[in-house]
Amino acid sequence: DSVSKQFDALGETMPTTRDGLRSLVDSLDLTTDAGAKTFAGLMALAPAFGQVADAAAEAAKTAAEAAAEAAEAAANARAADQQAMNDARSAGADLVAEMTASFSELQNNIRDEARASTGGLIGGLDYSGAEYSTVSNFVGYLDSANEKLAEMATSPFAAELSEYTAQIKALAKSVQDQAADAIT
Repeated sequence: DSVSKQFDALGETMPTTRDGLRSLVDSLDLTTDAGAKTFAGLMALAPAFGQVADAAAEAAKTAAEAAAEAAEAAANARAADQQAMNDARSAGADLVAEMTASFSELQNNIRDEARASTGGLIGGLDYSGAEYSTVSNFVGYLDSANEKLAEMATSPFAAELSEYTAQIKALAKSVQDQAADAIT
């Protein structure tokens, strides 16, 4: 601050770098009294100005390094977040694929039993029209569920599907076991 005031007293604006001081000195007309006085004043200020300029340059360098490190850390954090999101989507897609395969298997088993029937008989048991309709409705539900699962695989909530997958697989297995028990 005092170095800046001394430049003001000389009628000059304080430069920000050593090169700026050099340009200022080179621009003086030393053949005039005013130029010679300004030159003498600048030479007297040069050591103090050098310290200020060096400190400013070091601070700027430190700030630039800190900014570069912060930018790199932010980029790394963004990359890690993107990778975590990609991993979650992949895991969700894998879960949906497993669920779809389980539903498809159950659906195929029910269809096979229905195709094996003749005249309302499924696996040797006589089913009423209402029971057969219930099985057909369940197969339709499974078709619809498969379509919805494929849509959900790309959802940002795919990671939450993990919890429900186990429940749905258990339910599908239970229905399959009950159907097998009823048929045998």
